[in-house]
Amino acid sequence: MKQFFKFVLANIVGNIIIVFVLFFFFIGAIAGLAAFGSDELRVKEKSILEITMDYDMPDREMTGAFPSFSGTQTLGLNAAMGAIKRAKTDPKIHGIFLNLTMENPAGLATLQELRQAIEDFKESGKFVWAYSDGYSQTGYYLASVADKVYIHNEGLFDFRGLSSQIMFLKGTLEKLGVEMQIIRHGKFKSAIEPFVNEKMSPESREQTQRYLNGLWNTMVADIAESRDISVKELNRIANNMLAMYPADAQKLNMVDGVLSHNEMLQLLADAVEEERIDKLEFVNFRRYARSPVQTSRRDRPSKNRIAVIYAQGDITMGRGAAYTIGSQNISRAIRKAANDDKIKAIVLRVNSPGGSALASDIILQEVIAAKAKKPVVASFGRYAASGGYYIACGANMIFAQPTTITGSIGVYGTIPNAKKLLNDKLGVTFDEVSTNTNADFLRLSRPMTSFEREKMQAWIEQTYNTFITHVAEGRNLTKAHVDSIGQGRVWNGIDAKAIGLVDELGGLKEALEKAAELAQIEDYRVVNFPRERDQFEQLLELLGGVKARTVKSEMGEWYPMYEFVKSIPSKPAVMARKPYIEEIR
Repeated sequence: MKQFFKFVLANIVGNIIIVFVLFFFFIGAIAGLAAFGSDELRVKEKSILEITMDYDMPDREMTGAFPSFSGTQTLGLNAAMGAIKRAKTDPKIHGIFLNLTMENPAGLATLQELRQAIEDFKESGKFVWAYSDGYSQTGYYLASVADKVYIHNEGLFDFRGLSSQIMFLKGTLEKLGVEMQIIRHGKFKSAIEPFVNEKMSPESREQTQRYLNGLWNTMVADIAESRDISVKELNRIANNMLAMYPADAQKLNMVDGVLSHNEMLQLLADAVEEERIDKLEFVNFRRYARSPVQTSRRDRPSKNRIAVIYAQGDITMGRGAAYTIGSQNISRAIRKAANDDKIKAIVLRVNSPGGSALASDIILQEVIAAKAKKPVVASFGRYAASGGYYIACGANMIFAQPTTITGSIGVYGTIPNAKKLLNDKLGVTFDEVSTNTNADFLRLSRPMTSFEREKMQAWIEQTYNTFITHVAEGRNLTKAHVDSIGQGRVWNGIDAKAIGLVDELGGLKEALEKAAELAQIEDYRVVNFPRERDQFEQLLELLGGVKARTVKSEMGEWYPMYEFVKSIPSKPAVMARKPYIEEIR
């Protein structure tokens, strides 16, 4: 009894200590936030806007209560685009310095929108220079838009074409005694192939080769135009890796100079007429993007509004999170925008590989209802595949970047059979009683029966039929045509436009312009949805994000497989998502 009371007392004391620790954490957080909020950015004369891209860039970042405790320095694409547009007319900003590294996690579609924003900035006559210790292929794609491109003397220039590697788990599962039972519709629906194959199916190889070629062709076309090098010559350089060393890259006109960091700084100092490099004024891109914009009453925008609804991440049932599309929060955001008379049009910004078919249908129904009240334009980012395409197919118009990965119109279900693992390897057995014939429908502890497989296949077929019906109605196509371009096949933006899945090529800027045109308004301001989380919700998400980043850091290149397995529903569910256990390099 004495030991029992000691244990209880220790727990009570421990809980009290935890409460005090959390209390002081919140006090510290509030103090930190007060300091953060009071840190007003003051841009000095002859400043240079310094842009780094060593982080992934979501369409919209989570801001608000805990910006300095997120453990990351992410900036949203929406804020980045606004900052570049603002810098174009800011008299204190004399130019942009793209200070890049070999690490560049942002997707091609995101980089393409940034390139377009920088192209627009260059119309001001201000300079844009790029420098890196070494260029990755995506880093160079962004840098090539600059007036001048420089590299460090000993840097590596990586330019060799794109490849896509997919990891297969069939052999691993067999060793563990797990059989992944797959029900699908779509010969191209290769999201499940890592569980059942040891290599790509012919269909998967065909679609991957096609969209990879499309991404590469877009990259080299843009680089060719910016650098005045022919596409043929760029492919020759890539095929033979001729620009691997900085001096060779300069001879081939891939870069304009080979410099040390100090020499680069001296060039920048000369450009803004400063004698010493320690007098250079660099403006942090993230701080500039987040700093408040001062406007006079006369310059304030119109009362007309266009809502941009950011749907980014996996599609799930429920509330979702900052980087997850929840059926509840996105549906609520669409409904709120549709019923607000001040909002004249809606832009649905989609950056998603898909997810739950049911959640996708719930969101689509809100899009269709909103379209009956005001124009709805969809804008695709890096991905708008499977469920990501599903939620947008009812829009008035769809915009995608040439490098967007979209389509993947197909569905599947996964039901693991862990009988051998549980019985033979772990010694776990099961027994049960039931009231009805199929009360034990689909069990992890045994293979599917023929009845269960038949029922699951019927569910998949019904969901697929509903999917292609929605696409046919939303896109004014026949179901037969949608089926022919569906079957789970993935397309790049250019091919998607050619087959009728996309209306126009362009980014968020072009989608907003079209929305304003359809709403017959000229002046408007943009409002973002869904609403930002309250402080407690943000704290929980940030703590979850710290955990995710720790796991990602520890697992390295194995992390995508962990994410994929984690996404498998614990209960029977029909999924509409693209194959994403792949690494494009």
